[in-house]
Amino acid sequence: MGPHWKPSRTARKIAQTQTRLDRQSHERREKALARRRDRFCRFPLCGCRRLGLATEVSHQVHKSQGGNPAGDRSRANGLILLCRHRHQDGAVSRHAGTLRAVALTPEGMNGPIAWEVDASAVYPKLKPFETGWFEIAREEGGPQHWLLFTAEQRAALELLAEMRA
Repeated sequence: MGPHWKPSRTARKIAQTQTRLDRQSHERREKALARRRDRFCRFPLCGCRRLGLATEVSHQVHKSQGGNPAGDRSRANGLILLCRHRHQDGAVSRHAGTLRAVALTPEGMNGPIAWEVDASAVYPKLKPFETGWFEIAREEGGPQHWLLFTAEQRAALELLAEMRA
């Protein structure tokens, strides 16, 4: 056996860079698919379209929650389009941990979803034992086709539609 061949440092760096660029272009393609699918914020009765807020693609599983940055977390069935308020900035948002989308079929975010909200974020005067997650809306067929809401769900959605911080 002859000596082992080891790629040069430059060759290793080029390979690492190419892998990173491939992963980024894959994520860009998947985000474009999610944007075409959703077109605007998927949160029901959201006031973002009326206010002209920009939308962002939100990962269903973030890196901090064990999502693999190599690509499995960046498939269109794990991405959803939200306005910045519902994604990051609002008191009821994905990043605040008070809003979550639950896939109702194995298709993930490509199929119907249900929205759940932390009750303490919507109704801050609740006692700790009264808090918990409750379903606020559910899609019926595809994006933006919502089932009829109960009076409580509609009241909570209207409160959230005010886009308060």
